[in-house]
Amino acid sequence: MMYRFVTLFVATLVIAGITSMSVHAGPLNPLRERITTSETYRLPAGTLQLSRNLEIPDCRASEFKFQQVVAYPRPLLTAGFPGSFDADLGSWYALVPLGQPEAGGSEAGVQLYLYGSGYETAEASIRPGQAVLESISTAYPSVEVPVVIVEGSATEAHEFVVHLSGRCKDPFVLSVPSSTD
Repeated sequence: MMYRFVTLFVATLVIAGITSMSVHAGPLNPLRERITTSETYRLPAGTLQLSRNLEIPDCRASEFKFQQVVAYPRPLLTAGFPGSFDADLGSWYALVPLGQPEAGGSEAGVQLYLYGSGYETAEASIRPGQAVLESISTAYPSVEVPVVIVEGSATEAHEFVVHLSGRCKDPFVLSVPSSTD
């Protein structure tokens, strides 16, 4: 009885056009999976702004689409151990430069501001994804993301962590109607 069941099952698969079945432990297309890049920002005493280039993937024929940014201050490490949140930290923001390619090769730039207050974690997202304005100051694809302290002590050092996530997706070019339409 079991032999007939297996034979019938295999015959059904062949008729349906399924000739092989496999189990994949990893992603089928790693360029389509969500990618996160992170950077630590250490603002020394007297500094209220610091920019870092966050590396983004080389998406080959597609482009990296930003989907989420998460940023948070953390206690400074002292001799390898976390410090305390004693430093006076008010409001702060991180800025992600986004771009929208337009017909004709131009690109409209927009800024995504992520605001935080004190030692909270802040998060912003654009679910379908948006192109980033890549930095031309590095040899690898990257985006320059500054962190700025708006209110707080400039006499103490501060440290932030920024995580930038997105996916490689097909480019989208905005078609701007002509003035004669």
